[in-house]
Amino acid sequence: MLPAASRISNLNAQQLATNGLLEIAFEHWFSIPYFYEKLTDGEPEAVLIFY
Repeated sequence: MLPAASRISNLNAQQLATNGLLEIAFEHWFSIPYFYEKLTDGEPEAVLIFY
């Protein structure tokens, strides 16, 4: 079995949260404010980035 770190997609970004927990998500969720909300609201710019 491969180590967990080698199974993480290259499309994901990691960052250490202020509470010390490791956050793993798509890079855009960290770099674009409210990206998830825009994506779930169906805003065209966010949808085009995600797909």
